[in-house]
Amino acid sequence: MLAFNRSHWGVEAHHWILDWNWDEDRCTIRTGHGPENMTRLRRFATGLIKAKSTDSVSATIDKLARKVRRVFDYLGMTANSVPRAARAAPVS
Repeated sequence: MLAFNRSHWGVEAHHWILDWNWDEDRCTIRTGHGPENMTRLRRFATGLIKAKSTDSVSATIDKLARKVRRVFDYLGMTANSVPRAARAAPVS
């Protein structure tokens, strides 16, 4: 019984993160594959933030929401995301 209870609260904790950070319960996408796709994107983003950040998911979302450019830097998709030492031309 205790194992069932613990597994239930593990699911609830994950759902709470999605609902608190992404306001998932108030999402108005209701048709087709939209709800499933949005949930997968939210879970992917949450997992990525947890893997890359030392801050909380909420704090990281707040930082990234202020400037869209930071999202690309955070994901390593721009030249700015590469450390300066690695950007410098190699000395021959």
